[in-house]
Amino acid sequence: MKKINIAIAFMFLISLVYSPVHADEVKEVYLTFDDGPSHNTPQVLDILDKYNVKATFFVTGENARYQSYIRTAYLKGHAIGAHSYTHKYSIYQSEETYFEDLGNIEKIIKEQTGRTSKLIRFPGGSSNTVSRHYS
Repeated sequence: MKKINIAIAFMFLISLVYSPVHADEVKEVYLTFDDGPSHNTPQVLDILDKYNVKATFFVTGENARYQSYIRTAYLKGHAIGAHSYTHKYSIYQSEETYFEDLGNIEKIIKEQTGRTSKLIRFPGGSSNTVSRHYS
């Protein structure tokens, strides 16, 4: 059932990209995934390949056994961004805890891709309304 739901969601997004209102107007969709990699990552990559779609994966370090999927996504031409290593809001307790966590996920990204990423997505969002409750 999950496979079908993921495929339907992608087909909908693809239809947005390839069905402009006017012939000379180009629509763009920036497709992003958070909180991976996971056991679902290969399936997601297969669907993206099927429709020749690129995405940005904001990754965590929570699932060490799936870290090689970061390299796989990168080699397929997807962008890789840092989300957090632990994805625990306690990283917002201080600047030190935040940057330590960020450094840990950046290290994994570098190990898997050979490059550092300039993309960061904050756990809980960037407005800091979520993180303020955890400091």
